[in-house]
Parts: sequence; structure tokens; C-alpha cells
Amino acid sequence: AFYTLQPKRLLAKWSSIEVVGWGMVIGGVSFSFIHPPWHIAGEWSLLSLCAVLFVIIFGTLIAFYCYLESLKHISASEAIVLASAEPLSAAALSVLWLHVTFGWTEWLGTILIIATVFLLSQRKPEVTS
Repeated sequence: AFYTLQPKRLLAKWSSIEVVGWGMVIGGVSFSFIHPPWHIAGEWSLLSLCAVLFVIIFGTLIAFYCYLESLKHISASEAIVLASAEPLSAAALSVLWLHVTFGWTEWLGTILIIATVFLLSQRKPEVTS
């Protein structure tokens, strides 16, 4: 909810790409003091570098840009309802693509996510005075 409502004034003044770009620069520089990017653990190859760049570009940059752009076309509450389905889609893809097995806790979480989306999508009755 915070990252949906907080940039409202910024998006009124600047484009989504500028907000995302500056947010990533500020976040990256700030996080560099906690975990310096030049202290890399493990072994790096061309494949691992491509995988990291894919996650940065498609999993973060483009995904958040599209989310902020959508706020120009739908309300914040609609965006939050749609975003709440993301963990469910990630779980479904991990079962289908990565062959991860589901236990009873995962099924409970799935039911709770679906129930939350259902509850958030219900229209509240109008109060007349």
C-alpha cells in the first residue's frame, strides 16, 4: 500500500520512468553502505551475470515501472487488489515450472491469498444518511 500511495505527488510532477530511476539510484547508493556491491560472494560467470541483470531489468525495473504507470489508468485500491495476487502466481509458477511440492501450510496460504483478494474486491454497501 505504501509504494502505491506514497509516489502520488511525485507522479503528478514527473514521469514514472524518472520516479523509478531516481528511486533505484537513491536505494542503490543507500544500500551500498550496508552491503557494498564490490564485495561479491561466490563465483561469477557470464551466465550468472546475465541472470542477475535479467532480475534487475525485468523483475525490478520494468515491473515497478509498469506498476506505477498503471496507477494513471486504475485506482490505487484496484492496483493493490491486483498486486495481492502476485504471491499466488509466483507459487503456481514454482509448482508448475520448478516442480515444488505443496504442503498443508502452502495450501493454507493459497486459500488465505484468494480469500484476501475476494474480500478486497467486494464493494462496500453505500451508506445513506
